[in-house]
Amino acid sequence: MQPEPRGAGASSFRRLASCLWMCAAFAGCASSTAQSPFRKGTLPDHSSLEVENHFWADMTISVHRGTQVIRLGQVTTNNRQTFVIPTVSGGAGASVYFTADPVGAREPYRSPLVALNRGDRYVWTLAVYIENSTLVVR
Repeated sequence: MQPEPRGAGASSFRRLASCLWMCAAFAGCASSTAQSPFRKGTLPDHSSLEVENHFWADMTISVHRGTQVIRLGQVTTNNRQTFVIPTVSGGAGASVYFTADPVGAREPYRSPLVALNRGDRYVWTLAVYIENSTLVVR
């Protein structure tokens, strides 16, 4: 084994020190992102439903899980309303559907079945022809 040339140890030390400094700098930058979506506990405690009503009648909006029905509120014609969906029994992934009951009509319109998860935002657009309505999970 040959001895190291003079100054080679200092060069290795400088490389190691600069590498450690860069790791510390990157770690400091990563911890300073207060609004990171991957941090534990950043999801809201509730889900929300935004209803955009293009139908000709005012709608009463409800959420259904099994036999449990929770009335969320009312959205008027050509208006948008956001509702907080209360926690339903069954925990994360509980299957629910929403109903839009036109004021003064006999039959409510029912959304497709969706899995309700904490922090989800549902956007339900009620079309002029109600059967063309859409429900999106964001």
